[in-house]
Amino acid sequence: MGAEGGVPLRRWRPLWWLVLGAVFTGVVAITLVLPWEREAFHCELAFEPAVVLPGDLVGLTLNSPRGERMLRVAGVSARVLDLEPRFFRQGQAMVALVGIPSTTPPGRYELEVEVLTTRGELYPLLTVVEVGERQFPVQHLQAGQTLTALLTAANLAEDRAKTTAARATPVTEPLWEGPFLMPVEGRLTTDYGQRRYINHAPSGNPHSGLDIAAPQGTPVTAAARGVVTFAGDLHVSGKTVILDHGLNLFTLYLHLSTILVEVGQEVPAGHAIGRVGSTGFSTGPHLHWTVSVGLVPVNPWFVLERDPLELLGEPAAAIWPDGGSCPDALLGRSASPPSPPR
Repeated sequence: MGAEGGVPLRRWRPLWWLVLGAVFTGVVAITLVLPWEREAFHCELAFEPAVVLPGDLVGLTLNSPRGERMLRVAGVSARVLDLEPRFFRQGQAMVALVGIPSTTPPGRYELEVEVLTTRGELYPLLTVVEVGERQFPVQHLQAGQTLTALLTAANLAEDRAKTTAARATPVTEPLWEGPFLMPVEGRLTTDYGQRRYINHAPSGNPHSGLDIAAPQGTPVTAAARGVVTFAGDLHVSGKTVILDHGLNLFTLYLHLSTILVEVGQEVPAGHAIGRVGSTGFSTGPHLHWTVSVGLVPVNPWFVLERDPLELLGEPAAAIWPDGGSCPDALLGRSASPPSPPR
C-alpha cells in the first residue's frame, strides 16, 4: 500500500489547501491545512492494513492530533473501487470499513476523500490503495433440476432486494468486542472466494462465504453481538438470518432449518439464532456464513482472527510531531511522500 500526496483532482476546488502524505509502517497519514487555520489543522487519513488483498477489510480513520478540531468536520465521503464507504463518527474521529471485493484485479486504485466542514467548504484528499493478487481455488458442483430451477433472474432479484434492504441503515456504533466467533462446529466444504461451476457452467459469482457442513438441527450461534435485520425465507438462500454489528458490518446465516430470532432483536455473541438445515439451493445440511461490509462479502477468516476495530485505531503520528504550525513556506504548494518500502 502506498500514498501519493499533493495530487489534487483537477475537477475539484482551487489549490488553496495543502495535502502532504507520508508512510508509517503501512499506515498513510494525510495532513490537510484548511485556509483559515494557518497554525495548521492537521486532518489525518489513516488506513490499514499495509498489504491489501481481494477479500480483505480496510479501515479508514480521519482524525486530527488536536481532536477538538474534528468537530469542524460536518461529513466525509469517499470513493474507491467504485465503492462509497460509509463514515461514522466515533468520538472525535470519522471512521469507515471498506470491503475489497474478491474479484478485484491486482493494481493501484485511487482513494478519493472529500471532507465537508461546518462552514460548508469542501476539501479533497487523494491517495492510492495497492491491491495484491490472491488466487482462489475452483469448485465443481453437481445439482439436480429441482435446485437449478431456483436460480432464475426473478428469484435472485427478489432475494437481493430483501438482503439489500436489511443492510440499508446500519447501526452507527460498533456492537461487537474482539474477534468474531465461528457460528457452528463442522467441516469446511467450501471456502470464501472459490470460483464455482454448477453442472460445468460458471455460477456467475465467487462464493461469498464459508460453507460448513454439520448435522441437521445443529445450533447456529451469533458470531458477534448484533441486531437482527432479517429473519425469513429466501428463494436461493432458504431460511436466512442477517445480523447488523454496527459500522456497516454484517453477518448472514443461510440455509437454516429453523429460525430462532426475530427482526429487531438484539443478540449477544454465542446466542442461538437458528439451526443447521438444507433449505433453498443446498445439496445437504450445512451453514453458509457470510461476512459483509455493506453489500460486499469479505473473507470471514479475517474477522475470526482479528478484531475489525483494530483497523480503526489512531492515525499515524502527525507530520509535525511537536504539534506546531505548518511551515509558511509550504503553504500553497504540495509535496510528494517517499515511496513505500517493498
